[in-house]
Amino acid sequence: QVERELKKKRADLQNLNKAIDREIERVIAAERAAKKKAEAAAAAKSGNSGKKGTPAYKADAGVDAAMSGSFLSNKKKLPMPITGPYLVVEGYGVKNAISGKGNVPINTGGITIEGNKGAKARCIFDGKVTAVLDTGNYTFVLVRHGKYISVYCNLDNVRVNGGEDIKAGDIIGDIAVDAKEGNPRMLFQLRQEKTKLNPTEWLKM
Repeated sequence: QVERELKKKRADLQNLNKAIDREIERVIAAERAAKKKAEAAAAAKSGNSGKKGTPAYKADAGVDAAMSGSFLSNKKKLPMPITGPYLVVEGYGVKNAISGKGNVPINTGGITIEGNKGAKARCIFDGKVTAVLDTGNYTFVLVRHGKYISVYCNLDNVRVNGGEDIKAGDIIGDIAVDAKEGNPRMLFQLRQEKTKLNPTEWLKM
């Protein structure tokens, strides 16, 4: 029975990661399409629509360099994405669900943080909310910081909307209580576009 429960948890996490990947791909594609459209409109207005324009990738790189530089300079200084006392109960990477027992590897793609009753998810850096989604098992929020994206999973009473600007420290929502553990638990991920990063290398812990 324990093994069945753990396998279900692993399947839920895999589905969650797939949903996050799809949403990030959608956001990136939409941003590139919007940039290309803006560049085409600008070229047409200036009368240079017949000339080959600057590739969108170069424009993206310039924006990302400016925005991510500030984010990068705060590596190891970013605040924990949870209010109040906390405990990291699951680290980054692939691990066996029960140490020394069974063979049910789990990869959360981030870290799982447990807090006290009433703990809330808070934004780690200035950015823009790009998505608020419910997979059925998890509600998660994506916040874009240039080419970096922070992901806050397992939320209740989300207080932000897609498209709005957000500041470091702003409350994103309440952290849902884990039914088995009885305390609020949040899965937190950090991406550089679609590449997963180890949050412990970026947060001030």
